[in-house]
Amino acid sequence: MKRPRLLSIAGILLIFTVWELVCKSFQIPDFILPQPSQIMKVAVTQAAILLPHAGVTALEVLLGMMISLMIAIPLSMVMFAHPSVEN
Repeated sequence: MKRPRLLSIAGILLIFTVWELVCKSFQIPDFILPQPSQIMKVAVTQAAILLPHAGVTALEVLLGMMISLMIAIPLSMVMFAHPSVEN
């Protein structure tokens, strides 16, 4: 593997490790900030329930992005063409 990829993986692992340690050290309640290990446990044990909902959520995200782009692009073109609209 290339060095930048290894640094990225090490950075992600460091973030998850610090997150886990902070949650345990400060005894942060699960409903405020669950530990990464608990999230993975639930993701594996409840996969049959979560996967259909993940598909719906992904569809909602894509539709939201499409709607926002359909509004943002024409609006930015109008603002560029007419600076008074920008103000």
